[in-house]
Amino acid sequence: MEQPVQVAGVERAQGGLKSRDLKVAFVMYNILSTERMSVMLLSAITKKHFPRAEVDIFVYSDGRLEEQLRKFKPNIVAYSAMTGEHALYLRLAIEVEKIGKKIGKKIFQIMGGPHCTFAPEVLRGSALNAIGVGECDAAWVELLSAMEAGRSLNEIHNIVTQENFDRVVVPSDLKRENYIQYKATNMLERTCRDPVNHTGC
Repeated sequence: MEQPVQVAGVERAQGGLKSRDLKVAFVMYNILSTERMSVMLLSAITKKHFPRAEVDIFVYSDGRLEEQLRKFKPNIVAYSAMTGEHALYLRLAIEVEKIGKKIGKKIFQIMGGPHCTFAPEVLRGSALNAIGVGECDAAWVELLSAMEAGRSLNEIHNIVTQENFDRVVVPSDLKRENYIQYKATNMLERTCRDPVNHTGC
């Protein structure tokens, strides 16, 4: 009988995600004026490249997140955060981790967005399993493919994990903007080759 193995916090059967596989929940803290373009994009990309995947979007401020996660039972919970609100998502990740334990589900948590790009150190010591830095539309597909196949996530460009953090996150050499302390060296961009140094991009 095939035994599940643990890789990067996601329960898998040998060779891929266990049972009916990919269940992705995008969680937004609230919706003030409009939905996040990045969340809409990654949701659509997930359905395009993984047609058997189940995808849903939950809003924390609705007050029903635990109920929704218990019913949906996601493998993956994803967030997108700007600087300032990132603190809300870090607390939310702790809450989701506790919910996962309550329902006996190992939930892989990943956060992307501008804050992660310019402050990848946000991952260290958090309840997140990984962050996305820079443009992550291609990296997202590679991440989900790796999870399906049971491959390591640690060599995917634009993905920083708890396991590869010490290898790919280094002090920033940016002198003129002292609020940028670290940068991810595994970031590849199409629209800008160096978004950390070109903050206008």
